[in-house]
Amino acid sequence: MIGQFSQVLGPVASVTTKVLLHSIWQGGLVALLLAAALAFIRHSDTRVRYAVSCLSLVLMVGLSIATGYYIAGSGRAPTAIEYEASGSSATTLAQEASTSETIAASEASPSATGLSLQSLQWLVFPGWAAGVLILSLYHLVGWRKVRGLTRRGTQPVSEAWKERFERLRTAAGLDRAVDIAGSSLARVPCVVGWIKPVILIPLGSFSGLTVEELEMIILHELAHIRRHDVLVGYVQAIAEILLFFNPAVWWVSRKIRIEREHCCDDLAIELSGNRLGYARALAALAESRIGRTSLVAAADGTPLLERVRRIMGVPSRQAQPSRGSLGGALLLAGLLLLSFTAFGGSTYSDTKPATVLESSNPVEPERGDIRGEWEIESQGRSAQVRTRFGRNRETGFSVRTRKFLEQVDLAGTNYKLQRDAGTFYFEGRFEQDGDEFWGSGDCFFRADPAYVEAMDHLGYSLDDEDVLTLAIHNVKLDWVKGLDQLGYDDLSFNELLEAHIHDVTPEYIDDLQELGYDNLRMSKLVEMQIHDVEAEYIRELNRLGYDRLSPSRLVEMCIHDVETEYIEEMAELGYYHLSPSQLVEMQIHDVDVDFVRELGELGYDDLSRSKLVEFQIHDVTPSFIRGFAELGYQNLKPSKLVEFSIHDVTPRYIRQLAELGYEDISPSRLVEMQIHDVTPSFIKKMQRRGYDDLSPRDLVDLKIHGR
Repeated sequence: MIGQFSQVLGPVASVTTKVLLHSIWQGGLVALLLAAALAFIRHSDTRVRYAVSCLSLVLMVGLSIATGYYIAGSGRAPTAIEYEASGSSATTLAQEASTSETIAASEASPSATGLSLQSLQWLVFPGWAAGVLILSLYHLVGWRKVRGLTRRGTQPVSEAWKERFERLRTAAGLDRAVDIAGSSLARVPCVVGWIKPVILIPLGSFSGLTVEELEMIILHELAHIRRHDVLVGYVQAIAEILLFFNPAVWWVSRKIRIEREHCCDDLAIELSGNRLGYARALAALAESRIGRTSLVAAADGTPLLERVRRIMGVPSRQAQPSRGSLGGALLLAGLLLLSFTAFGGSTYSDTKPATVLESSNPVEPERGDIRGEWEIESQGRSAQVRTRFGRNRETGFSVRTRKFLEQVDLAGTNYKLQRDAGTFYFEGRFEQDGDEFWGSGDCFFRADPAYVEAMDHLGYSLDDEDVLTLAIHNVKLDWVKGLDQLGYDDLSFNELLEAHIHDVTPEYIDDLQELGYDNLRMSKLVEMQIHDVEAEYIRELNRLGYDRLSPSRLVEMCIHDVETEYIEEMAELGYYHLSPSQLVEMQIHDVDVDFVRELGELGYDDLSRSKLVEFQIHDVTPSFIRGFAELGYQNLKPSKLVEFSIHDVTPRYIRQLAELGYEDISPSRLVEMQIHDVTPSFIKKMQRRGYDDLSPRDLVDLKIHGR
């Protein structure tokens, strides 16, 4: 019974596992694109940012659906690694040396572990199914509890408030039935339901807020109904349930909630025409609230006081990453590593000459050989070979279908794969149906006693599983001897594997030692290779006067792409003798050569290095400066440009003021007007009331005094 169950559920578990693992890197990529997009459009309308955020979540789900459809239809993961097959002998299949076989070995080094999808699927699939079930029940219970708020602890509002509410509903452009009630259970104003929405107001809010303040809060809730936010919240909850394991999904979902609240805030301000009054209403609500906004209320995005700060143009206190966001980033990094290694990502590389899978006479297993099995299946232009030694040890590679069919005897063929550590022997039979073929058979690995003895002399006491692992990684004896001669004669087995995986060769170590980098720990050598700290790069830095940099500093410079060409070009522009940390800071903030040259063409050719960084931090770009110059604001001081950007004084804002009759306003006055939220809409409102001769100073005074 269990076997039949596994046979039926196996394909579903396999496809689902692949989809879930692929969704990790797909979601991470979409989240990165969203972060870049939100940074680019940070001054755009909140509705645009909300739409982009929602589209990102839809894209995450859509990619998972498309991946599942692709895998189910083709029988392979879209990122399966393929190896070219070549050879000159009758039955020779060569593997590309740059992409040696992937392996899943639970006993191997943690940094060198690839995971078998066959073993993963019975961990991932049940865990995912359990998580979906638990979260579904959680949301169902929460939904029932929220619906219960409309039946318990509610009381009708007064006739006066009913009249006010109808007026507000009409002003919000809603022609559908919406109810309002006071609640002794609701902790904040919220919307319950989508088809027949009800706005619940905590009873304490009627006494804790003024009539005008409460009307503005109600306008915010009406905005949620007008925008169908409750329905979007339901769809959002489904995405969170299905992809609950992915931190990128939760990050995007949080962005949606934040932008949703901002959209409703802006709509409430537009309907009320009183930005300062609305900010005061939120502040009063924050002072009187007795809990947190609920999910179903579509308001669990940004704390009320943070929304107040945004409305008033005060810089947010949430600029620094929280512990939660850092933890989520670390979790996402770990999940990404799992998804890449599970699909046989290029965790292992071998730059030695290619090994070959060649024909062999039948060979019988001997005592001590490690037995396994292999199977092959054509998949279009390639054939995927999978080899398993035990439950958690798997290798895999691909060959070209046409080449394979030309070289093999489908009736039965014997192969061997020769490695320094030993030999893999394969025996199999095949079946063919047109252009498709498949096959399977037994295999075993036989260690080379001479290799084992030589490794023992070098200090590595190996068991059979260790030798198998070294054979799979193609760890050659000459490479180990080279490390030994350079003083690396006390490495652990895992350190040896990690060094081989990351291509820490004796030649690489020798080059570094010639440059004065002696006695580096193997972990540091691995780190330097991971980040492409090459000997030639160090020589070029020495030539430019950056000699004897620490290994950690070299790694930092490579991580942030501080190339020698960049240093030379910045020197040509007058930025000499920059320290490594200054160069890294400039690269982090995208202070590139083109940016500096364009600023020079605009007359800003004597800026300090720190001012260049400040310009980039505050998005003072050449196009930003040109926009002001076209409006007559030329030769602005660098500090004034930064001040303009901080307070959102843009060329568009100045043009809007000019269209309303306010021209030739001083830079300082422009900043003052933006600080006090003297917007074009506010000016239009005052002009409609007959105040069409107010000076910029008068407008600021009106805003300061809450008119």
